[in-house]
Amino acid sequence: MTLADLNTNLTKSTIETIRESFGKNIRVFDTIIPKATKASEASISGKSIYAYAKDSKVALAYANLTKELINNQKVKAQRRI
Repeated sequence: MTLADLNTNLTKSTIETIRESFGKNIRVFDTIIPKATKASEASISGKSIYAYAKDSKVALAYANLTKELINNQKVKAQRRI
C-alpha cells in the first residue's frame, strides 16, 4: 500500500479489505508506505528519498519494502529447486 494515511479509519478499512479480498490470489506485501511530505519534497528536489531524507519514515518504509521483495524472491527461488 502506498500513500497510506494510517490516521484515518478509511485507510485502515481499505487496507483490510484489500488484504481479505485479494491476499489469497496475489501477493499483498506487509509494508505500508505512508503518505509523507518528505517524499513530495524529495521528488521536487530531484533526489531520491534516500538522498533527501534517509532517516524519514517514508525512506525506512521503502527500505523495508525492498527487503520484503528480496525475501519474497528468495522464497520463490527456493520453491523452484
